[in-house]
Amino acid sequence: MFQTNKRSGLGIQRAIEQIIVAHCHFDATVSDQSIDFEPTGSGGPTNLVIQGCIINHTNPTKAVTLSGVSGPDPLFNCKFTDNIVLGGPLVCSDVDQLTIQNNTILVTRLGEVQRIPVEVQRGGDAVVISGNLLVNDDTVTEAVISLSEVNQRQVTRALVAQNLCFARSGNGIQCLSSDDVAVHANMIVATDACRQGVFIRSEASDMDQISVRDNDVTVKEKGAWSTGIRIASTAPHQIREVSVTGNSVRGPRRGSASKMRTSSARRSARSIGPAPTCHLP
Repeated sequence: MFQTNKRSGLGIQRAIEQIIVAHCHFDATVSDQSIDFEPTGSGGPTNLVIQGCIINHTNPTKAVTLSGVSGPDPLFNCKFTDNIVLGGPLVCSDVDQLTIQNNTILVTRLGEVQRIPVEVQRGGDAVVISGNLLVNDDTVTEAVISLSEVNQRQVTRALVAQNLCFARSGNGIQCLSSDDVAVHANMIVATDACRQGVFIRSEASDMDQISVRDNDVTVKEKGAWSTGIRIASTAPHQIREVSVTGNSVRGPRRGSASKMRTSSARRSARSIGPAPTCHLP
């Protein structure tokens, strides 16, 4: 039991390996993260499992950060599974072989900061995000799941599959300047006025090998999407191979479910110029 800790409930530093954190309760951490990976120097954490924990996070910081050392020493071979996280997001950076699976994460509104339930950015390779129940109940947060490049460090070889996502604002699943990403078989539900169910955009670099398949973009009660699936590029950065197939969309303000239901579509960099919105047939 980690109760009302002044700073982090659990802190992980460099060169830590073969650690299991299981069936712990983190409650009402006062000022910082409930679980905080903050390695420095050299030697990233290796072979860690965080499983079956309940985290009741009550301050505006991230609930959990999973991170390695910037550059050559990422967090390697980490599993975050079967946890319940209430009140704060999970943020990951500098990771290699990361699994986020079968968690329940609820983000509530605490101020004006971004609180994306699951965010992987600034360096990620071999990432699996699957089977999670993710709720953004914040009216300013920009996405439920986000993969993004920061400082020319991409997220590559990522699978986002079979998650149930509830969005009160922003996008459902967004992928920004990342390569080799599959967004498959997710249910993405708008509970209020939102932007895109699935949003793919090149920002600071080109994108390649993106697959968006068999997702159900839908609504609950007063929920609505501006666009079901949007693919955009920012000049001069292009999107090369992208495949969109078998998705269904309900409740977009732009386009219709019949137009957005895709049977088979493929686009190359030549057909995606600066900052378009692609409504795929």
